[in-house]
Amino acid sequence: MTHRKLAALAASAVAVMILIASSYSIAVGATTAVTISTTSLPAGEQGVAYSQALAATGGAAPYAWSVSAGALPAGLALDASTGQISGTPTAAGTSAFTVRVADALGGVATQDLSIAVGATTAVTAPAITSAPSATFTVGQLGSQTITATGVPTPSIAESGALPAGVTFTDNGGGTASLSGTPAAGTAGSYVLTLTASNGVNPAATQTFVLTVQPAPSPSQGPTAAMTALGDLAQAVQGVGPGRSLAAKISAAQNAVAAGDTHGACGVLGGFIHEVSAQSGKKIPADQAAQLISDARQVLTDLGC
Repeated sequence: MTHRKLAALAASAVAVMILIASSYSIAVGATTAVTISTTSLPAGEQGVAYSQALAATGGAAPYAWSVSAGALPAGLALDASTGQISGTPTAAGTSAFTVRVADALGGVATQDLSIAVGATTAVTAPAITSAPSATFTVGQLGSQTITATGVPTPSIAESGALPAGVTFTDNGGGTASLSGTPAAGTAGSYVLTLTASNGVNPAATQTFVLTVQPAPSPSQGPTAAMTALGDLAQAVQGVGPGRSLAAKISAAQNAVAAGDTHGACGVLGGFIHEVSAQSGKKIPADQAAQLISDARQVLTDLGC
């Protein structure tokens, strides 16, 4: 092949290559700069696990995260590859810091952030602090308050059969009440279980015994009271403050005779108070105890 033919072939090949190249193009899009899209972080609580991810847009993955200024709250750390801030804050307060992200192309962005850590809220398990028993009487209104402590304030629940006429109510605020008038035929003992709970273990339980006394018998009324008051009047004769005590008994008798049960109960309360004050002084202790017992029986007879 001559030199001239070779030159012609080479020129043809170059022309074909130029034609092919002119038929294709490669589009290369412009890469946007990396930016941090997280602009704020939620608050944490001392002693409570915390986890929050930082986010970035643009640039080219993978991203590399770091804290470039300031510091995270004590107990928290930043994962350089994921941008996750996690851990358990150990102290209350607000920490300000700057996070930095670098992408695979060398782009860099920063963002000022802060995390406020609240102090730990002290919590305590519940405890029932009220008495474990109460006594009601058939046909008479009774009430007993149950109390419980704890943080948060506990609720109080009851399980077990109650006598007809008596109900249990959780009043809120760490108190509950048993109240009502026991119906006829409900005398006896009722074993209940009280439970106080506030989400802090363990819950508090208490075995509570509600005793319902029978209603006073018909014979225990004004007639029996007048008889007992007559006996008391005899018993205080010769006692140190006998005149004062006898005057109170006389006043109680007059009140009973007039149908003033409330007045009689008040006078007898004064009688018991005076005897108690003189016990071991002007009245021998054993005699005072007997007088008080007899006076209380009169109060029972009158339904005081």
